[in-house]
Formats: sequence, structure tokens, C-alpha cells
Amino acid sequence: MDYATLAEWRYQLRRLLGRRETAARAAGVEPQQYVLLLQIKGLEARGAVTIGKVAERLQIRHHSAVELVDRLVERGLVIVSGFTPSDAAHILELHREWSKEAARLGAEVWIRDDEAAARPADPDAAALARRVVEAAILQSGRAIVDAALATAGEDGLATGGPLGRQLVDRALGGADGARQLLTISVSLDRPLVAIGAPVRSYYPEVARRLGTRLVIPPHAGVCNAVGAVAGGIMQSVSALITAPNEGLFRVHLPIGNADFTDLDRAAAHALAEASALATSKARTAGATDIELRQHRADKVHRDPSGLQIFIESRIEVAAFGRPRVTAG
Repeated sequence: MDYATLAEWRYQLRRLLGRRETAARAAGVEPQQYVLLLQIKGLEARGAVTIGKVAERLQIRHHSAVELVDRLVERGLVIVSGFTPSDAAHILELHREWSKEAARLGAEVWIRDDEAAARPADPDAAALARRVVEAAILQSGRAIVDAALATAGEDGLATGGPLGRQLVDRALGGADGARQLLTISVSLDRPLVAIGAPVRSYYPEVARRLGTRLVIPPHAGVCNAVGAVAGGIMQSVSALITAPNEGLFRVHLPIGNADFTDLDRAAAHALAEASALATSKARTAGATDIELRQHRADKVHRDPSGLQIFIESRIEVAAFGRPRVTAG
């Protein structure tokens, strides 16, 4: 958090909440989540609610507002949306299947949020869209170069260090209007086969920069969906452990909350319940021979005096299995 200590954070919450703390408990959310919900509700009446507005209203930094909103998303209390490469493609008319106007409005909200946070902002929606599309093309090109190096048994871009990454980026970068003293080129000695709904928007330019021929198979737009059905089944469940009061550890699960006085017992409960729920979801989705992968990450605040204060613990459980084969 952006407060000096967790104790100060809790003090500020109690001062802000007053009687609302009782209402927050009755609603089954943490006090700070309740405050955030009230702020979002108040802002919503004035138009789109951005992370920047939330941070400004609560007088906290942008990344702290993101963490708070993420917790509400995990509880299913808030739904977030963002500006995507597909939105950028609609603005530039590289893609025309959905609403260009909705994409433009999303871009304008993004620009206003950048301006309010004193971050470098694009002059208009088209400029933002061009920057996003360029980033999507560049990242796709990097991934293809990495895959080509791996196929040849060579190290990837990460091993090449900053210079290797810079040279590849220079080769993949589009014309920026300035003549470069050093020009780099890279070419792919195979046709580039692209599948997925957005490939017609980006991959003609990706193939051009890689100096190769682009092949888009019939029904390329649904290949990813077919692969997801034919491939393995994976279902995941997340759990969050917080400390709303001293000596109290609250486990947040999709099936409800549970309180413990010991962190290890709380974590064991979260792992067991999340594992059972993930397994059940995988079986419902048609999986057999299910395997589980579990991960726990604790966040602890350490002040200069050496005092350690537990903030939260995030637990992720993923259940993997093969699709069940049925006769008929």
C-alpha cells in the first residue's frame, strides 16, 4: 500500500468508514473493498469509471488502485474492460466486424486517463490505435523469431541480451520517417501460417517485415476454438487470504468466506477447497485423468525496523485432464 504501515492504512479506513464497517461486514466484503465500491458507484453516475479516477478519489497511487479493483473483480463484484488491439484495428479500419464507435470511445477514455495521471498521452484515438497495432505487430514478430531460433536449437532473444533484442526490434520495426544510420533486416525462410480471428488485421504486415509469404488457411478464425475443444481441459480456481484484523485470516473462495486464527490452517483450507472445486469443474467440463498444480504467493510488508506484516496470500489451483471419449 502507499501508506507507511498497515496500521496507518487501517486507521485511515476506520476514520473513513465509521458505521459503514458494520455494513461492509454484513455485505461479506473487506472494509476497504466496501469503500471502493461506494466510490465506484458515485463515479459511475458521471460517466465511465477509470482506474485513474478511482486512484484520485481515494488519494492513492495508480498501482494500488489496480490492486484494490483486482480484489473486487475476483469476488465478482466489478467487471473491468480495456482497450485491446482489436479495438485499435477497428479504429484504423483493419477490422470491421464490431463497433468502430465503441472502440473510438474506449480510446478517448484511455487518453483522458493518461492526461489525468500526467502520463504521456496520444493526441487522438487514431494515434493511440496506430501505437497499439505497431506494438502487436512487433510482439508477434519477436515471438516468431524466438520460435524460429528454438526450432534451430539456438538460444532465444532473452539470452541475447539488450543488444540482441535491440537489433531484432530494429529489423522488425516499421518505417518511422527518419533515416537510420544502421539498418537491420531479418527474414523467415518458411511461409508464415497464421490462424485466429485477428490474423488478417496484423499478420500481413508481420509477414512483410519478416520477408516471407503469409498463408491464412480456410476457417482460420475458428482454428483456436477448435483446438481448445480438441486439446486438453484446464480449469482453475483462485483463493485469496487477507487479514482484516490482527490475528484473523480470512479465506475468500468462490463458494464463500471462512475465518481462521492461524495462517497455515487458512492456507491449508484454501488449497483443499480450491483443489476440490477445480477438480469438480474439470470433470464437469469432460476431463479425465485429472492432475492438479498448486501455487501460493504470500505478500508481506517489511518496514525498516525489521517488522513483518502480512498483507495477503494468493493461491492458484489448476486442474488438467484429457477430454473424455464417449461412444457413438
